[in-house]
Amino acid sequence: MTEPHPRGAPARPLDAPTLQARIEHLRQEAQALACDEVEALRATLAAAVQQAQAISDGGDVFPVGIREQARRLSEEIPNVSNTLLALLDRHLRPSPPRRLS
Repeated sequence: MTEPHPRGAPARPLDAPTLQARIEHLRQEAQALACDEVEALRATLAAAVQQAQAISDGGDVFPVGIREQARRLSEEIPNVSNTLLALLDRHLRPSPPRRLS
């Protein structure tokens, strides 16, 4: 007798094509989730840029050092966001098949 699968379905070995298809489907789902998370981070960074620009333009209400740091952040964060996007794009692009030696 086989033990039940944790989700309640009986345990059974999957044939290779079914297993490969399931693995590929799960990989695609994981990549979609990764894309969503990176886009959420980029949206948060865009909001941080706006807030940093507001502080940088805030005049004498903010100390000079804080305004300067905010200005630098507002200039650097878009580069970080673009780098994240480029890295994600490179990661998701299919890589050429490896040659076995």
